[in-house]
Amino acid sequence: MDSTKTLERIHDLIDLSLLAAATLGTEIWWRGHSRAEWNLVPSVRRGNRKPSDEMNLAVRFFQHAPTRYARCPPESDFPGWLFLMQHYRLPTRLLDWTESILIAAYFACSEHQSHDAALWALSPYLLNKAETGEQTLFTPNHPHARQLFRPPFTDKYDPSEATLAILAREMDLRMTVQLSAFSIHGSSTPLELNASASQFLLKFDIPAVLKKSVVTHLFYLGIRESSLFPDLEHLAAELSSLQFDVTDPPQKPDPDAT
Repeated sequence: MDSTKTLERIHDLIDLSLLAAATLGTEIWWRGHSRAEWNLVPSVRRGNRKPSDEMNLAVRFFQHAPTRYARCPPESDFPGWLFLMQHYRLPTRLLDWTESILIAAYFACSEHQSHDAALWALSPYLLNKAETGEQTLFTPNHPHARQLFRPPFTDKYDPSEATLAILAREMDLRMTVQLSAFSIHGSSTPLELNASASQFLLKFDIPAVLKKSVVTHLFYLGIRESSLFPDLEHLAAELSSLQFDVTDPPQKPDPDAT
């Protein structure tokens, strides 16, 4: 797909969000790529992975997770397991999105500083309409969605190569603060190469020279590592990178002073 606009300053993020809403509809999901050439492909379908790798990864995670995690989903809850796997960065057929253009811009600009980045705008309703004829969001247990969640866990299914926008099942606070959303991919074809992509997808470029400025401005807007990853490890990493003014420590009052 061709980009429709290039970000020239952080203030343009407001204009891009309005443009996407006017072009695709009022509810937009966003995804930031720190390298503009990356495709919209879920992690289990990238690189040299074989189709059989998906089930091998899922089954091994399924077998070993219960001793390491106290709140594992029931065995038959395939969507719950896939969301848990995605949360802990196992390669899956899920692709992360966010409802916030600011959060997407952070992920686009926080890494690979010498490379141009990209912001992707997706209409989840129009994606589902193009794939199923139904202009709606699907829950993980909807019949259209359920058949896409089964392949990593069982070969007793009717395979589907659809890509659908799915209501997120929040497994962790991180998903809440990142305003997480997901698409699930039955096909290895990049989403931007879908025959109907122009109906539900837009791409915007971010030049590498702007990345540092965007991240700085987002920091002052409250979009930063410690807010997007609300745990002690990321808080400590962020605080360690900050520069503080050196001041004298506060002095205790002298009880004999007059």
